[in-house]
Amino acid sequence: MPLLADLVESSKGSLGVLPVQRLCEFHLSCQADKDEEEDAASAVNKRQKELQLLAHLQVILQLLSCLLN
Repeated sequence: MPLLADLVESSKGSLGVLPVQRLCEFHLSCQADKDEEEDAASAVNKRQKELQLLAHLQVILQLLSCLLN
């Protein structure tokens, strides 16, 4: 999913502008790609992006939960 990865990478921290479905797809693709060999710097950068993405998705879920209660 290179196009999806490029889209998330180009968001530069503004994950709110991307659809939740695409963010979830990106997260799942990152999990599938963990078996690939990569250098340490790339792995750290990728992990930081994943953590940022997960934090953003958690905020969305918390907001939805508050709205539904």
